[in-house]
Amino acid sequence: MGSRISAKDFFEPGEAVPATSFGHVIGDGYVIVNYRPDLTAEQVAQVRAFVTDYVSGRVVGGPAPGQSEAVKAVHAYRTVACDTVDIDAVRQFTRDWFADPRSKPIE
Repeated sequence: MGSRISAKDFFEPGEAVPATSFGHVIGDGYVIVNYRPDLTAEQVAQVRAFVTDYVSGRVVGGPAPGQSEAVKAVHAYRTVACDTVDIDAVRQFTRDWFADPRSKPIE
């Protein structure tokens, strides 16, 4: 079983994201979804639902103070940044990554 950050995968606006842990799980093939903490409650709910409902469980997310894009998703090789909360784009980015053999954690 790969590393886990903690018992939670999603960090709310105002919560401190364990940046070193996020950096560690990227090496385990995770997708990290950062969002601007000033998004509306509905936009944060969309990001939260994506992160917490993702089937593989290898998606984590949290606020990124100072980030100019609404949402940014990162994996070991690529980044996608969206000026709006575009969950479809993040979902496609994540799906493409998990279809890539490089995303598989080393057993």
